[in-house]
Amino acid sequence: MKQRIIAVLLVLCLFACLLPTVSAEARPMEEFIDYAQFYQDCRSMYMVLEGPYDAVVSNDGGALSIGFVQWHGMNALKLLKMICTAAPAFSRATLGDALYNEVLTKQVVYNDKTGWKSRTLSSSEAARVKTLIGSEVGKQCQEEYAWEWIYDQLVNGWELGIRSEAALLYYCGIDNTFGSGSAAIFIRKVRNYKGFSDGDTFDSLNELHDAVLGCGTSTEQSRIRSYNHIVNKMHLSPDGDPDPVTGFIDLGSLSYDEYYAVAWACTASPQVLYGVDETHLKPRETLDRAMAVTFLWRAKGCPEPTTTTNPFVDVRADAYYYKPILWAVENGITYGTDDTHFSPKQLCSRADILTFLYRAVGSPAVSSQTVPFTDVKSDAYYYKAMLWALQNGIDNGTSATTFSPKADCPRVNIVLFLYRTVTGQALLPH
Repeated sequence: MKQRIIAVLLVLCLFACLLPTVSAEARPMEEFIDYAQFYQDCRSMYMVLEGPYDAVVSNDGGALSIGFVQWHGMNALKLLKMICTAAPAFSRATLGDALYNEVLTKQVVYNDKTGWKSRTLSSSEAARVKTLIGSEVGKQCQEEYAWEWIYDQLVNGWELGIRSEAALLYYCGIDNTFGSGSAAIFIRKVRNYKGFSDGDTFDSLNELHDAVLGCGTSTEQSRIRSYNHIVNKMHLSPDGDPDPVTGFIDLGSLSYDEYYAVAWACTASPQVLYGVDETHLKPRETLDRAMAVTFLWRAKGCPEPTTTTNPFVDVRADAYYYKPILWAVENGITYGTDDTHFSPKQLCSRADILTFLYRAVGSPAVSSQTVPFTDVKSDAYYYKAMLWALQNGIDNGTSATTFSPKADCPRVNIVLFLYRTVTGQALLPH
């Protein structure tokens, strides 16, 4: 009996030792990649490297290419079918009867050598297609098609042993250039060049990019453009190194506008923004009243307050925000939550932040307009600040119909609002 128990325990111990390896190998792609974020990153990459929504290439290597992904040949036909089905009357009026009927009746058959696999556009057809795919329904259908398209590319890259987000984005560019089948053949060739076995993976963008160029490709310049865009424009670290401008390693989720604002705030004199430690910024961390006022004070050049009277019992003289709060109160930028409390640790809302900024620039006059936001009343304390922000490109709300005045404001948002206010850069180049 004792021997049987020992044998069972040995088996259980052996099984337990194997569990980490088995579970790690079985972990799905979804545990490593946030697809919603990956889609946005890949989409923005295609918008720069491939084209805008209404991009039309009448003859791209023997067939048309359209849209921000530059769908080619039969895939272009598939997209046009989606749009024509979603908005038939508008599509017929835009394309004309002949082209509209051709789109609806022609079958998407990828081995068809004579159909839309070799369909080019005349100048008049290209103009009509451009109008259709650049319309609201055209954009919507492109987003729906791209959501599935990019996901398939991501899965293909993952199955080929590519693991980091930056490297997977780079692979999506390869897949988009060659097509899935040819891209897979090429990456297998790259794996052989590296001497990879079945379990080996590409764990950084640098490793994959170097191998691709070393293996040789007819699209070398496109690969270099992809690499430079991912590293220099999207600021996704190729191998976990800190961002070269700011020194932080957690900026991969920032948009272009957000990154430029953060870079400005980190390099301004005096410096507006500091990290929570040497390598982390935590840009999505919510902001309290004390920090919001401090950011604004630094952006104004750290002016000395003239008053020496502190009315707030919750603001100590040795606090980092002591001077910023005294300065802000004496300049009418913000007030306490009551006569004797400032509540420095209370989270700051979007309405609060924009009101601080509006007062800091002197509360300029704003023109009346129809407000698109259903959650803003005309008697709200932040109403004029919201109009000012809207009219000067500081903030456009959280959707077409919502301003979300009570929502907490992350660190990166106030930095973006500050950047736009101080520099006048309401719209930044993408």
